[in-house]
Amino acid sequence: MVPILIAGALGGVLPTTARLASTYVSLPDTPLPGFGLLLGLSLFALIGAAIAYGTGSTEVRQALVAGVAAPGIITNLVAGADAPRRSDVLPFQHFALVSIAQAQPAASPPGPSASGSIKSITIDPRVSGGVPSTTNIPVTAQIAGGPNSETRTVQIGSIRSLTGPTTLTAPPGTQNITIGGKTVPLNSPDNKIDLSVSTRPSFGSDFLWALGGQRSFSIEQVVPKVDSGGSRP
Repeated sequence: MVPILIAGALGGVLPTTARLASTYVSLPDTPLPGFGLLLGLSLFALIGAAIAYGTGSTEVRQALVAGVAAPGIITNLVAGADAPRRSDVLPFQHFALVSIAQAQPAASPPGPSASGSIKSITIDPRVSGGVPSTTNIPVTAQIAGGPNSETRTVQIGSIRSLTGPTTLTAPPGTQNITIGGKTVPLNSPDNKIDLSVSTRPSFGSDFLWALGGQRSFSIEQVVPKVDSGGSRP
């Protein structure tokens, strides 16, 4: 009986391990899995052994086949529960991106100002790790030349996508830009800021990933850097 249970457990983890092998062969930069994946594999091993025992398998080959088929039940349930959520989120993200783009003021010749002119800044992200499905990184500007010569801080927008550059408008007199709590001076010739973003798998996402769901990521750190004018590789 012990070989039957072992074969069923091995069959239970084979589909997930095969999917992991395919992922890391095709995308070697994929972040390494966490503890949640091991928990999911253990669950699949337990289910595979239980199915092999419950179906009365008498041969190792039968138990292995029964174990391989067992995870499909949970995978289909997780994928079915996850599909409506993804179909709801994606249109909203598309609408949000379009709305933000439409909300930007139309380009107009900058007028003279005692403290400078309106600047269009471009924030170009580079992600290390997986790309989060939803993003909301606030961007603020420190403006000099107030009524009493004080420096004011105003929010000029947010970064809603890490798959491409974000363009925002900085008010006249903007000296510094703060992105996700990190401040850089706005002294680039083309007002371009490079943004390094480090991500990590979200809590519990590797467990759902092992069960056939989508892997999600959260932002761990952002580091803005002013582009000195050289081209990026």
